[in-house]
Amino acid sequence: MLAGTKLPSIRQMAQDYQISKHTVESAYSQLFAEGYIESYPQSGYFVSKDIENYLPLKKTLQHVSPPTTTNFLYNFYPVQLHNDNFPNKLWSRLHNKVMKDMINFGSYPQKQGEYSFRVQISKYLSHNRGVQCNPDQIIICSGFADAMFIIATILKSSTSQLGIEFPGYSVVKQVFKNLNYSIENISINKDGISLEHIEKSKSKLLYVTPSHQYPTGVTIPISNRFKLIQWATKNNAYIIEDDYDSELSYNNRPIPSLQELVITIVLFTQVHFQNLFLLH
Repeated sequence: MLAGTKLPSIRQMAQDYQISKHTVESAYSQLFAEGYIESYPQSGYFVSKDIENYLPLKKTLQHVSPPTTTNFLYNFYPVQLHNDNFPNKLWSRLHNKVMKDMINFGSYPQKQGEYSFRVQISKYLSHNRGVQCNPDQIIICSGFADAMFIIATILKSSTSQLGIEFPGYSVVKQVFKNLNYSIENISINKDGISLEHIEKSKSKLLYVTPSHQYPTGVTIPISNRFKLIQWATKNNAYIIEDDYDSELSYNNRPIPSLQELVITIVLFTQVHFQNLFLLH
């Protein structure tokens, strides 16, 4: 409200908000005592005329300059696609249909995410990435950091050290450090994460981006992927596979995920390996 604005009467305020007159009287009395409003006999209550001169908000806003925008010819920001690359109209239509027909806002959501959504993700992973999993093995998270936090919490009782690509994605390191993990930087070479360094490592937990290493863009060759799986099997270690940018393949099929290779090994050698988390 602007300075000098007349407030509704106590009776009117009580009627409008369906509260007692005593409640309104108490509120008005407190505002009057603190100097936010003024009272004039037979006229009512008004917003204090000079209170705005003492509030820092007004003076601050007067000096705020509008944000400047710069048009760039090329945008190299690594986590943003051009708007034309996303089917906005189709998404909006399907979103509205789901919101209308399937979502029940009167109940708590399923803790792993909507089951029908997880079914579709399971089908997509099977068809596009060769990942064999059922909907009960999928957890919908509110973002990458949330997924990392869940995994770090689950594995805290099994290990306290994380081996991570270096250079690598800093968010991963920060989440695990917040949960008191010790961090071991694993160097990157022309074939991705250094297998020689991993063999010397004491870490039983490894974070890796085999399809598209961030930020170098290196892809781990198939032979090294098998060696990674062998290392994890031999050491009873865990691998967190970040499937970063795997779907952005223009000239050929996406590179097989580590989980798909694990299934291949199981089919041909009957080796059992379950210590693999896939982030997509």
